[in-house]
Amino acid sequence: MAISGSSVNARKGPATGYGVLTIVHAGERYAHIATARNGWHCIAVGDGTAWVSNKYAEVVDVEQ
Repeated sequence: MAISGSSVNARKGPATGYGVLTIVHAGERYAHIATARNGWHCIAVGDGTAWVSNKYAEVVDVEQ
């Protein structure tokens, strides 16, 4: 996953109603775990996972 938003809330679940775990930033890359039906992406962050909106992140090839 490549983060495209400048400062993006990475949340406990796939919607804005979930609490914020951390903030990720434009240009950072994370392993993509899954995509929810609503388009939010689950990413590997530290020792756990978090969810980011598809408005601010996109799936990219590893080589990119």
